[in-house]
Amino acid sequence: MSLPLCILHLTVSEIANILKVPTPKKHKEICIDSFAIDSRKVLMPKSTLFVALSGQRTNGHKFIDALYKKGCRAFLVERLPQKHKRYKASFFKVNNTLLAYQTLAKAWRKNFTFDVLAITGSSGKTIVKEWLYELLREEWFVYRSPQSYNSKIGVPLSVFSARSVYDLSIFEAAISEPGEMNTHADILSPEYGIFTGIGPAHQSEFESLDQKIKEKLLLFKRVKCLFLGADDHRVNKHLPKGVKTFTYSFKDKGAAVYVKKVIKKEKKASITLLYKNKSYVFSVPFSSQPLIENAILSLLPAFYFKLPFESILPKTKSLPNVHMRLEEKIAHGGGVLLSDEYNLDPASLPLAFDQFNQLSEKPKRLLVLSDYPELTDSDQQIQLNKYIKTCRFTHICLVGKGFKKITLHIPPKNISYFKHTEDLLKKINGNVYLGYDILIKGSRNHNLERVTQQLSFQKQQTTYTIDLNALVHNYRFLKQLSGQKKVMAIIKAFGYGAGAFKIAKALAGQKVDYFGVAYIDEGVALREKGIQTPIMVMNPTRIDFQTLYDYNLEPTLHDLQMLDATLIWCSQNKKKIKVHIEFDTGMRRLGFSLRQYKEVIKRLKSQKRVQIASVFSHLVASDKEEFDVFSKSQKKQFTTIAKAFALHFKSFDTHLYNSAAVQRFNSKNPFSMVRIGLALHGITQSEFSTDLKLVGKLRTTISKVTRVKKEDSVSYNRSYIFKKNTKVATLAIGYADGLPKITEKNNLKLYIEDKPYPVVGDICMDMCMIDIGIDSTLSVGDQVDVFVNINQLQTLSKKAQTIPYEVITGISKRVKRVYVH
Repeated sequence: MSLPLCILHLTVSEIANILKVPTPKKHKEICIDSFAIDSRKVLMPKSTLFVALSGQRTNGHKFIDALYKKGCRAFLVERLPQKHKRYKASFFKVNNTLLAYQTLAKAWRKNFTFDVLAITGSSGKTIVKEWLYELLREEWFVYRSPQSYNSKIGVPLSVFSARSVYDLSIFEAAISEPGEMNTHADILSPEYGIFTGIGPAHQSEFESLDQKIKEKLLLFKRVKCLFLGADDHRVNKHLPKGVKTFTYSFKDKGAAVYVKKVIKKEKKASITLLYKNKSYVFSVPFSSQPLIENAILSLLPAFYFKLPFESILPKTKSLPNVHMRLEEKIAHGGGVLLSDEYNLDPASLPLAFDQFNQLSEKPKRLLVLSDYPELTDSDQQIQLNKYIKTCRFTHICLVGKGFKKITLHIPPKNISYFKHTEDLLKKINGNVYLGYDILIKGSRNHNLERVTQQLSFQKQQTTYTIDLNALVHNYRFLKQLSGQKKVMAIIKAFGYGAGAFKIAKALAGQKVDYFGVAYIDEGVALREKGIQTPIMVMNPTRIDFQTLYDYNLEPTLHDLQMLDATLIWCSQNKKKIKVHIEFDTGMRRLGFSLRQYKEVIKRLKSQKRVQIASVFSHLVASDKEEFDVFSKSQKKQFTTIAKAFALHFKSFDTHLYNSAAVQRFNSKNPFSMVRIGLALHGITQSEFSTDLKLVGKLRTTISKVTRVKKEDSVSYNRSYIFKKNTKVATLAIGYADGLPKITEKNNLKLYIEDKPYPVVGDICMDMCMIDIGIDSTLSVGDQVDVFVNINQLQTLSKKAQTIPYEVITGISKRVKRVYVH
């Protein structure tokens, strides 16, 4: 992973000084502005320091030669490569690269001019971090660590990505063994802290629960104030001496915030808090107790810092879902299948059950659950019974021997016990659970992914995985970068191949201001599925005014004929319609000409039924520096038009900036809204691509492995003749799925566990073939990556002689979409 330092630029000499090692003799005084620990993700090699970490599975030192050839000129190593004397590069040799990396992060932290708030606990860290961000971001400019970057490597990564412009930075910190928290504390040096509570997760490396509590609380030994719940006496007795606390309690009215009342309904709750003898009432869109406590905890800093509650409390009604590694699929019979076969930390259970409860609509519900060590705890057994009762499962399949030792308070006829996953797989062959909504939750060692495969619909083995968490991350980053301007999210072309409704639903949850679609039918489909956000129709080639009115869609008008037709319909039918006025400042595609703006204003002023929602234009080449003069000319022309409209109309938006402009000219945008499309999916040509995450990942599987001999051919037209004996793997993807046929002529390679394999022969409609080598042990069912990162997508698009946009919009609808929450 490579994350930019953004503000701080370190020279080779400065790095050597921080690490207290000799300055490399053959060094150039290059400026390092990013670090990388993953050789595959070095995007700017000339200014990147590669940290060669040594781990159990891999060793970064073996990638040094390849990275040098790629242009990397600075390396943090534990041992020098054999050819290092030939390299014109800087090598920082240390005893332990991880410790040195942490030392660099500690040095970078000292440059912060803003406060740091650190979060730890057994569960809820990511949830509280994300909710704090949602609650505080309009009052302060808040940075929060990405995803769950809270480990020995994750914490430094988070620190390096923080910028000096923030008012507050929020970091997570987690430990799995004694001694780790002191390192986190030294790096983060937080001014404030949040403790989310204690539980049995990761207990095996600690002698007792008390020891784990003491270790976690080391993070807060020097904070100005610690926020936490006051009802857990095990935690209270181990609080660091002299640390000021700000607490909430369900029992003690002497706590800073007293929880006076909680009223739970099916999928929401109302909470009354008492603070300084004044009651505050707020609601949340869930009813599970752990989430309620996390919401209260997230509000404590707002009380402490005396932020305006009249603007903060209403936000709790729409706190976003922050789930673990849950994938939403389609079950046989059209039901919901929600699965997480890898993570069975007890803290993740209430979130999984809560998400399933929100998605499930069928009367028949199946739970597949593997056992886990904490089941021996009586409190865990009580909680599990509560979760099962809440979700009203009609049948439960329990995998593992641990379930024989507990009692579940549901009819025995509804429970099936299986010692091993293989036993369950024998039962579910056929249509045993046809028409069920299904929740699958298990630990990695039980391999429940095979159960998911058996119970999910569509057996085609090519999938396009859509990471909705990455989508939300990209939206929030671009929203911040735009200076908190209004955002119109463009979701035309089936949501750029990712599914328009799923993309719209995820962004609607983030309170996006507008959606943009190409055609009326796209807008109608979103409305019929419940999307209420305003929708601009960008290309209403034949305006169906009644449909626009019935579905509350807003057309773009780009010529006088369309404008007159709209005015006439509204007048004759006595209806009001909002419209968007497009001007052509250089695209030469659609839009009123510049000389027509006075006529447009005149006709719109003469009536009151057609209301202006926005005035806008399109930049032609905002991602190209060589066309910046032209972009400035477009901006100047559009500014003149916008000012002219402002003299005659009130309360309308203006927008010119697209994704590239937001990233390149964000500080110079005088307009009220921005339009963002492909950048939401993590695809951009700008240097900011390191801050964005690729949302879609295209994968397929091996259908067959065949031995071939020298002089054999493969595929149609004998287009490829083998020069030696080898093995060929047939893959379940072809040009009808979206794999561009032209790539067969340009040496396309696909990836298995990051190793490239060449495509051989013609790409067929439904299949293609790769050469896997005579000694390969690959077999049917093994996963093959078409693209899973931005570098692979860009390479594929180049091989196809096109752009990434065309590749992702060309993924066939027959390819199964899998959504990660």
